[in-house]
Amino acid sequence: MASNSLLNNYDPEKNFFNNIDNKSRIFLPNELNLLNDSNHTSSILHINCRSVFNKLCELNIFLSSCNLQPDFPIICLTETWLNESTAPLISLPGYNFVYKNRLDKLGGGTGLFIKNDIHFISHEDYNANNDTCENLCIEIVNKNFRNILLFVIYRPPNSNPTLFLEY
Repeated sequence: MASNSLLNNYDPEKNFFNNIDNKSRIFLPNELNLLNDSNHTSSILHINCRSVFNKLCELNIFLSSCNLQPDFPIICLTETWLNESTAPLISLPGYNFVYKNRLDKLGGGTGLFIKNDIHFISHEDYNANNDTCENLCIEIVNKNFRNILLFVIYRPPNSNPTLFLEY
């Protein structure tokens, strides 16, 4: 019982995101077409895919059905479930794919689809892959303003939330 109350203290929707002034929104797939207005410039899509290999066709269909202009320049993936033999087989037209696989057991993993016209640098030195946290980091290189560090972060379900937040 105590462990459930501890986990509830770290629920981001209950304890963090509701307490900040954030203009980000979460959309359901059928709501994404609402973004086609003059205020929409670009968005980052996050998918907890639970095996990207098995859902790549669905992802292609989903992206083509959104009809967003411009489309998603970056797609963040968690729970890719890839390994060294399956990861090189993953591709999406118009995107580069970078990934960090879970090394010691099945499941997990993070990945990024980055539009071909975005210049980026992978930062292996910031990547983590352990029982507490799995993450992938890139730096988006901008000509006219500061570069942006982008992290895809995944907390494995049986990991310690306190250690994760300290990470």
